[in-house]
Amino acid sequence: MKVLVLAIDGLDYELVNRWNMKIYKQSYYGRSDVRVAVRPNEPLYTPLIWSSFLLGKPSYLFGLNMEKIREDRAKILYKKIYPLFALKKKLFGGKSLHIRDFLIRIGLADFDSVVKNLSRIEAIPPNAMKYTLVTEAKGRGYKIFYKDFPTLKESRYAEMRAIFSKYFTLPFDEKISKLEEVFDYSSKLLDEVVNAIEEHDLLLYYTSLIDYAQHMLYKPKNLRYMATLYSTYKKLANLIAESLPSRGDLCILMLSDHGFDPISQTHSDYGFWSINVKPPKTPKTILDFKDIILELLSF
Repeated sequence: MKVLVLAIDGLDYELVNRWNMKIYKQSYYGRSDVRVAVRPNEPLYTPLIWSSFLLGKPSYLFGLNMEKIREDRAKILYKKIYPLFALKKKLFGGKSLHIRDFLIRIGLADFDSVVKNLSRIEAIPPNAMKYTLVTEAKGRGYKIFYKDFPTLKESRYAEMRAIFSKYFTLPFDEKISKLEEVFDYSSKLLDEVVNAIEEHDLLLYYTSLIDYAQHMLYKPKNLRYMATLYSTYKKLANLIAESLPSRGDLCILMLSDHGFDPISQTHSDYGFWSINVKPPKTPKTILDFKDIILELLSF
């Protein structure tokens, strides 16, 4: 059986149910624990969770964790003055001195280099690649297709992730314009994945649209924002429904790396999943999907 993974960053279990989004709610659906993917007190950061999904184990066991990512970013950002950053960290810990933007403005910090190198910084370590879903599936003779998937092979999405928080506080119309850009790119990638179904066994698709929309718009007391967030959910659902072929040998697995907590305005501890065929077992955590997918491929 062919398996198409639709990795929808941030797709929220509660909103899918509240709005009864039937396109997302396939024959079998539920929510999965994603907190298991990161170390205690670490943020639910997208690359850490998707890398853990691919590995079937927490990525920190292979050396990819938030502390390392932050350290590698800082080395590229501060370059020659990195020793001063390291001294500041030793003296003040993680406390921000609010001077980064000033250092960027005067040329002592190079944020553009961070943007360009983020996909490398946040990639699955080379020594861990042999344990990933992709490598194991290839080893079993399956043909794999993916493009711009977190921690595997990223280009534009990594660049978006580096800068998109700057857009969370934009005026409403500018927020919508940015979301349209993400939707257009998501649509283009989905076309490429659909066109690759015939010649491949396992296909991985990723979009960050919903996550960005929630950071920008999930304000429960703002009717305009919530209506627009609903429209974004609906727009992506319609794109998926209109794009995917109907064929009996295609398993479609939708899943997310977290939801969204509108009170704290942060990622929630569980993700959404749904599947159009009965899974060999019910996933409880984000770490369960690797083995489930490998078993589905053998059907």
